[in-house]
Amino acid sequence: MALEDPTGITVEINGQEVTLRSFADICSALEGLTFAQLTIAIGDIIAGAGIELTAPSLSGLIQCISTALNIVDHG
Repeated sequence: MALEDPTGITVEINGQEVTLRSFADICSALEGLTFAQLTIAIGDIIAGAGIELTAPSLSGLIQCISTALNIVDHG
């Protein structure tokens, strides 16, 4: 629902303020990030959307997105 709002979700991703209004915007904003940057960005997007997730759910979401975007966890 937050993406459907005309103002979208504005978050800082990798030091840059980004307004997200669609899932395509989210994918574009996340491409090229490191796994650590991705983890922070997803947390900020979730918080910006007003969604509360348990740690296991957030971890699963991050793993799913990192796999989809081919972002490897080197940690």
